[in-house]
Amino acid sequence: MLKKYDNKAGRAAGWKGMVEAKKSGKVKSIGVSNFTIRHLLEIKAMGLGMPAVNQVEMNAFYQQPELKAFCDSENIILTAYAPLTAPGLTKGKFLKDERLVAIAKKHNKTPA
Repeated sequence: MLKKYDNKAGRAAGWKGMVEAKKSGKVKSIGVSNFTIRHLLEIKAMGLGMPAVNQVEMNAFYQQPELKAFCDSENIILTAYAPLTAPGLTKGKFLKDERLVAIAKKHNKTPA
């Protein structure tokens, strides 16, 4: 059985380092990737400010509405990777989904 790995201390240290880089003027904006609401609440509890952006997997078939609502409430821009789903894993099957095809046809676009 695999032990669940969680590195709260590592996330905190990383966030403190990014905040210092921003304060020193080395970067203009800082963000995170694949942070859940729990991870973002950890950052908020540190009192050092919130990320400008959180990049996560999000697409028509994996929308994460709770995370989106939380990020909106904290003024965190949510950006998507794999917005067309993971084509290497799904071999594009989701782009053939009848619902997406119908929406695309209605707007004279491709499903992508």
